[in-house]
Amino acid sequence: MNSEAIYATRPWKIFGEGPGIRKSASGEGMNGTPEHFNESKRVDLTGEDIRFTTKGGTLYAFAMGWNPLETQIKALAPSRRLEQRKIVRVELLGSHDPLKWKLADDGLHIESPQNWPSEHAVAFRILFG
Repeated sequence: MNSEAIYATRPWKIFGEGPGIRKSASGEGMNGTPEHFNESKRVDLTGEDIRFTTKGGTLYAFAMGWNPLETQIKALAPSRRLEQRKIVRVELLGSHDPLKWKLADDGLHIESPQNWPSEHAVAFRILFG
């Protein structure tokens, strides 16, 4: 179901966001990046944990768990300036249901469809115009 968002993809500008990311006391992670995932003290990931890949101008955002109401992607907030392109469509891999979404000051909000395609991680395909 998520293979398109995994195989032959590249890392995006940041690898992810959410409570599963731990900051060090200095606020920096490995290689001077602002955040890093701490494998030795891993916690269970939730729908608030988002991971990113990209391929051919498409951004994929993995929600690492189920979100009953909506998925919020804070990295796409205009003030973060991580993405300058305009979002024109958001799709959920493994689902044919059209998604309702909106870009707000605090990020991209994606309303959860009635049929969540997996009990594990799901990938949103974010298309730009």
